Amino acid sequence: MKRIAIVWSEFEQHGIACALHVNARTLKDFERWADFVRQRNEIGIISYEFITGAGKKARRQFHIDGLRKIAQSADRPLDIIVRGDPDVTAHLQRDFRSVIYIDTMAYMKTIKRQRATRVSNSKLDWITTKTKVPSEVDDMLEHNLGEQGLFLRGRFYGQDAASVQR
Repeated sequence: MKRIAIVWSEFEQHGIACALHVNARTLKDFERWADFVRQRNEIGIISYEFITGAGKKARRQFHIDGLRKIAQSADRPLDIIVRGDPDVTAHLQRDFRSVIYIDTMAYMKTIKRQRATRVSNSKLDWITTKTKVPSEVDDMLEHNLGEQGLFLRGRFYGQDAASVQR
């Protein structure tokens, strides 16, 4: 925790925009982060990842609850950046001013030469394709980013595909 706080502080002191990554595994970790954030009004945005430990279904709610307590105890609006499981965004929107989700799915699927195909606007299928020239990968990435963005906006941010501009 100390190392994370020092690096965050040094970034801030040098004018580098950053989010405080509140890495926590225990209830005590969340309590300590809540105290740290509450005492420092300069903290307006935190980050968290739901890929490794926090991404496991059995532990996900524990981490969501801990993050919500940090937001509630801050006594000011906080934003959060989340990476990993997009389903957590709905749970965090109640207590954070904004929830920013970072998605890597479109990039990873493109690397594996899979193209997004919409299934009745309720999900995406990823179809394996072959590419002949490198520019086809660029086109596929642009397509996948667009489709994944529309899908996530519609599912988690209440915007339908017709209202979202690329």
